[in-house]
Amino acid sequence: MKNLELKVKLDNFDSIIKKLENKANFEGNLKQRDIYFNSKSGRLKFREINNTAFQLIYYSRPDVSESKVSHYEVVEFDKKTANRLIHILDLSLGTKIVVAKKRQLWIYKNTRIHLDSVNDLGNFLELKTVILENKKYYFQNEHDNVIELLDLKKLKKIKGSYSDLLKDR
Repeated sequence: MKNLELKVKLDNFDSIIKKLENKANFEGNLKQRDIYFNSKSGRLKFREINNTAFQLIYYSRPDVSESKVSHYEVVEFDKKTANRLIHILDLSLGTKIVVAKKRQLWIYKNTRIHLDSVNDLGNFLELKTVILENKKYYFQNEHDNVIELLDLKKLKKIKGSYSDLLKDR
C-alpha cells in the first residue's frame, strides 16, 4: 500500500480546523501510543488506538521535508495477541522509543488529515493521501489541493518521524 505524505509543525490547530470544517469530515479524537522497534530497514511500530485497536505497522519512506511516497503494511490484532506480540518484538528486536499522542482525524476525499498533539514535541499536521496504482497523478493533484486549501506551503516541513524527533531532542 502507498501514501503520499507531508508533515508540518503547527503552533495550534485553530486556523486549520476553521479551514477544514466545511471541506472535510471530522472522524473523531484518537489517543495513540506507538512503540517503535529497532529495524534494519524502514520503521516498525506497534500502534495502540484508544486501547481498543491494535496494529503492527511497517513503513518505508525517504526522510525528506517535502511530500514523499510511503510504502506501508498494516496487520491488526486483538488485545491479548497484541500484548504477546509486543513482548516478542521487544525481546527479539528491542524497543527503540515510545511515542504518545492525541490525534484529531479528518478525512478529505482520499486524504487523511491528522492534527497531532505529540507528548514532549508539540503540535503537528500530517497529510496522508492514499495512492491507488496507475492513478498517482490524480492523488498528487488531490494532495496539492489540500496543501493549498490549508495554506501549508509557508509552514515548517518535517522530514522524519515523531520517533526521530523525540530521539533527537
